[in-house]
Amino acid sequence: ADDERSFVFFEKSGKWYFYIHNNKSANYSKNNKCTGIYNAETGNMDYKLMVDTLDTCQRATDRIEFADNYYMVTTFGSAGSEPASFITNMKLYSYDGEMLASSHNDSYLGGDYLDKNEYPCNNQQIRVDLDKAKSPLGEYFVQGENLIKSPPYYSPTYSKDFTYFYTDTLKGYTPVKYNDEYIIYNPNGEIIYKSDKKLFVMPYKNKICFGETDEYSIEVYDIQTREHIDSLNWDENQQYKSADDYIEDLLAENIDSECVSPKGNYTVDGFNMLLYTSVYPKEFIDFLDTEGFSGYTPVYKYEKGSSKYYIYNPDGEVFLESDRKVYLIKRDNKVCYTKVNKANKEVEVYSLSDRELISTFSYDFYTYYTYNQYDIMG
Repeated sequence: ADDERSFVFFEKSGKWYFYIHNNKSANYSKNNKCTGIYNAETGNMDYKLMVDTLDTCQRATDRIEFADNYYMVTTFGSAGSEPASFITNMKLYSYDGEMLASSHNDSYLGGDYLDKNEYPCNNQQIRVDLDKAKSPLGEYFVQGENLIKSPPYYSPTYSKDFTYFYTDTLKGYTPVKYNDEYIIYNPNGEIIYKSDKKLFVMPYKNKICFGETDEYSIEVYDIQTREHIDSLNWDENQQYKSADDYIEDLLAENIDSECVSPKGNYTVDGFNMLLYTSVYPKEFIDFLDTEGFSGYTPVYKYEKGSSKYYIYNPDGEVFLESDRKVYLIKRDNKVCYTKVNKANKEVEVYSLSDRELISTFSYDFYTYYTYNQYDIMG
């Protein structure tokens, strides 16, 4: 699926139209996939756009310029190590899809340009960048930058999938930055609050709240009622360098995520480690659905100085609590779990059915990581 979109609006014969750039297309590695030409009032595709993609070539990106009765597509190329791109072609299309004119040689080799006096393209165009937001109710596009994709909600230390449980924790409420303004969207994709100060979506006192920065404090409000709940001085003990650092810790301490079980889904106070795909590849998740430990879920709970690991059973009850990392694996055709003992550089393997210690094997990061990735299926 596409991650980002840009809407380009233009005026034609007194009416506004637009076409869409899918900036990160699943079908093109370096190109921007385009769509038809849509009526801005009705949303209907009134005309076919006669170019599928706009290539990016070094410093230049292919472009479209619109006039009342035609539009021009300009494409660029490069010559080896040339630092600047050059025009390779210019084509003129009618809105009925007919090619009206074309430059027949590239400009780098001294070819012709279309006569801009004969074919002027000087109408007003407006580009609107959109970013994708996720919600339990679906996906939608927001105008601006979806801040869930950046710190404090996303840390490069973790897999990109780490953002999903923040979305679960925040129930689909999304902070967005557009120009110099901060905006909060609700799970329906509707704007519910705007500010010229930085906004955070955050769990606080068992509620979903939003925080608004005010110099060295964060003013906390109930996200549904807008009631002021608290003022948090994140710099009070000089423990944090920024409000982002403070919110990152607050999020980590208040994560909740959904667990899937054949006996019914449930929510845990912590991080469902099956979402962490650098540990559990997709093949293993599919495997869980068909094998004996379907419904068992490893969970990580962040606590300063004493983080805990759990395994929940299919009833949503704690099956195991440990101060060491635990994983689900299959070993010798048995459904098992492991405990990582870094002090002894060992991994202990236990039967999931009776908790019997089956075997141990030596541990170092690389062999254990490889074991989980490739030998996890037994």
